[in-house]
Amino acid sequence: MASASKLAYADHWRQIEANLPPEERSRTKDRRGRLRPYRLCPADFRETYILIGWEHICDHYHAHWSTVARWIDETGRSQLRADRAAYVREHGLTMLHPVK
Repeated sequence: MASASKLAYADHWRQIEANLPPEERSRTKDRRGRLRPYRLCPADFRETYILIGWEHICDHYHAHWSTVARWIDETGRSQLRADRAAYVREHGLTMLHPVK
């Protein structure tokens, strides 16, 4: 079991990190004593999102919606939405996985 001093140390750094702007925060998330890095945005995320949209992107990458939302923010939310809307106007909706 973790000692009280280790827990106090971790809490201290969580508080410091919470006050930093997002671009200066660590790219790790803390879950009860374990640190692991955030899943990086895939190289083809922008193109794939424009093709298949929000409805199927989580299934495509086997990712949680909050991870996909972070990737959208990292990629540029407003421009990505505009590009997706333009694609849908031109080509219509695209289904990645057939509806069962």
